[in-house]
Amino acid sequence: MTVLDTFPHRVTSDPRLWSGDRMHASPLGHARIAAGMADALGLPGHEGWLATLPPLAPVSVWGEVTAQARWCTGFMGPWLWRRVRGRSSGDGREAKRPLLGAVTVPDHDHEPI
Repeated sequence: MTVLDTFPHRVTSDPRLWSGDRMHASPLGHARIAAGMADALGLPGHEGWLATLPPLAPVSVWGEVTAQARWCTGFMGPWLWRRVRGRSSGDGREAKRPLLGAVTVPDHDHEPI
């Protein structure tokens, strides 16, 4: 089994690699994780996954406080409130595909353009 340990690498804490909830990877983060896994598997051409990103524009203290407050009210607060009540964000939702079924891939070679 191959495991990609991203924790010791500074680039993985770059906020551009994470979505607004700070828990899920952004598209750039997914690309970096995929490249890192390809590198861990020894596939050529993925050694640059740890390259640092260009510096972010400086943020004022007020801008940082505002961003933290928005995150707390938009993500952390609702998460805590659900946990206090013993609920999950998935409660009351139905599965997109609740029954097992065949997966078919369209044949793009024969589709009209």
